[in-house]
Amino acid sequence: DISHEDIVYPAGHVLQTLASYVSSTNGGHITTTSNTYTNRTDVQVAITSRQANSNFLIHLHAGMALGNGDRLQVDIQRAITGGATTDAIVGVSAYSTNHYGFLHTRGPDTWSSLGGSFLDDPGTVDAGTIITYTVQIRNDDNATTVYFCHGYSQGSITVQEVAA
Repeated sequence: DISHEDIVYPAGHVLQTLASYVSSTNGGHITTTSNTYTNRTDVQVAITSRQANSNFLIHLHAGMALGNGDRLQVDIQRAITGGATTDAIVGVSAYSTNHYGFLHTRGPDTWSSLGGSFLDDPGTVDAGTIITYTVQIRNDDNATTVYFCHGYSQGSITVQEVAA
């Protein structure tokens, strides 16, 4: 007998998918005025790796709003159980030298949805390691309130483990 733990999946194979959803119900909001990243633990996924050294494909979506001149910046924090915690993994990657974050939008008076995807390579990680991805938001303008989830909108983070 071969258990699923003995199987090594080929590169590119999706091993699992987990998602987390948050709603700003009853006209509520997920907001910040801070110009430093604020962790949104209500929009996070903790995934236990099934295969060593996998990559993780992260999809993010939210309804947002901001005023004139505001700059909503969204990024992802990665915390590896027994290892490192890294803030703004997209903004500090080789793909972004200006640190605008994973998703970036600027006023004037914008109401819309925003979304994107990022393939994270957390490095050497054993099978069975818990990796937690948490949405981080900030207002680069630091003057007024920006809304990650506005009104009755929904935000989501989906993480897929992809064999490397």
